[in-house]
Amino acid sequence: MGVNRTRKTLCTAKIEGGGYGVDATPTASANTMLLFDDGNIVQRDVKTIEKKPLRVSLTGQKDGIGRSIANVNLSTVLMSRGDDTAAPWLDPLLRMSGLAVATGTEDTSKKFWRYTPRSSGFESATIYAYMDGFLWKVPGCYGTFTLDMQAGQMPDLKFEAAGLYVKPTNQAFPSATYPTDTKLQVESEQLVIGPDGVGYSPVVRSINLVWGMARAERGDCNSPKGFKGFDPNDRMPKLTLKVEVEDTLSNKDFFAYLDDQQALGDAAMDDVEWQHGDDVQSAIVFKCNAPQLLSHPFEEQDGLRLYTLTYKLRNNTDDGEFSMTFREEES
Repeated sequence: MGVNRTRKTLCTAKIEGGGYGVDATPTASANTMLLFDDGNIVQRDVKTIEKKPLRVSLTGQKDGIGRSIANVNLSTVLMSRGDDTAAPWLDPLLRMSGLAVATGTEDTSKKFWRYTPRSSGFESATIYAYMDGFLWKVPGCYGTFTLDMQAGQMPDLKFEAAGLYVKPTNQAFPSATYPTDTKLQVESEQLVIGPDGVGYSPVVRSINLVWGMARAERGDCNSPKGFKGFDPNDRMPKLTLKVEVEDTLSNKDFFAYLDDQQALGDAAMDDVEWQHGDDVQSAIVFKCNAPQLLSHPFEEQDGLRLYTLTYKLRNNTDDGEFSMTFREEES
């Protein structure tokens, strides 16, 4: 018997093609995720059922053990696959977070995978966590993500999900094929605020995108422990930018725009676009279509005044508020 080391952790993930909660059996040779975490990526969440008895003392009795779920937290870095032979390795995590994927070619035959919101046909994933001596299988995962991009740092991408509880079993590590590590620091992001990618290019300290996909727990008298699983039921995406304040309002007047945008159609409202990576190699392009600016308070950093621009991702077109496009390097 030995110790269990948190660094010795392997995660695989795969979309469930056979229906919700049907184990997709992700393999270490084809479905390994590249994570940067503390290793405790899965935790059991148990709901206990307490009934206080009437007796001659205050002594309690045993609680009922109700539904169990598995909470999954995966921390990684936003990165491309690095070639156009298949979808980005992040694909199952993005799709379980309520994004649909379409693929095609653009820009002189460069192949792309474009992820956009969906409001039906949600896809669940199976996640396996090999944790130095045992295997924890988590089918039926739905999740969400947060992207945090600080200037000069790595773009941290964190997924939070929940799935069905299955008791872990003893299992040795399989032979793993890891994704290519193509991570790049946050630099030259080409962020622009303005209609259709043309407009104001500020000095940007940070970009924070909270996807905010929500899920409901489905109680069911016909299921074990009275629990059927999860169902995605809402999203509340938000974008926050920290940008330097200029000594003039002539380049961009956020004060006036906050008031005026209520009367603007989507085509006249500001978009927010940026690109991680370059067009020569692989790149990841973000576009927030006509988000609503909610506030722009000041803060101080290193003696300089900054705006904290908070946007609600919304749109008049169904599922049109956001896209994330992976333009992969040609093989």
